[in-house]
Amino acid sequence: MNWDDTGFLVSKNRYSENSLIVEVFTKNHGKVSGILFGGTSKKIKNYLQIGNKLYTNYNSKNNSKIGYFKFEIIKAETPFFFDDKKKLSCLTSAMQLIKILNAEAQPNSKIFDLIENFFSSNLNLFFFKIEINLCRVHPFKILKLSGCVIHLFFFIIQILEELPSVIIFLLSNSTAS
Repeated sequence: MNWDDTGFLVSKNRYSENSLIVEVFTKNHGKVSGILFGGTSKKIKNYLQIGNKLYTNYNSKNNSKIGYFKFEIIKAETPFFFDDKKKLSCLTSAMQLIKILNAEAQPNSKIFDLIENFFSSNLNLFFFKIEINLCRVHPFKILKLSGCVIHLFFFIIQILEELPSVIIFLLSNSTAS
């Protein structure tokens, strides 16, 4: 089974002296695990940061066996967050949630779009949104919270999304009177 796709690096673990076992969330194939030979080399390890967007080439003998990856960097997103501990914490937490909540080889375009939008927004607010959207996509895997708490979360998100329009409305009405 051979395919090419774009994806985000979700996790990486050392496998042997020179190799890594990596998990990538791709657009058309979902979360996929595989071996990356030479992943600890100076040439490759600089752009193998969790959250970076990668062009993924995957090869395996069949669907039930672990495959082998080759990567090329598309966009290095993570280095922009190294200076800010809060943003880096949001990034690693979001990737761990995606790693835990998604099944192997189950594509989900909504989650892929969430990851793409993650880097272009206010991370503190967006991390909260990504948690809620993951709860919507995978409700069976999340601990059952009481209905009041979930409704409170949705209410807070709606208020935060509508806050600029409410302020403009209040300002326009205060100047009219």
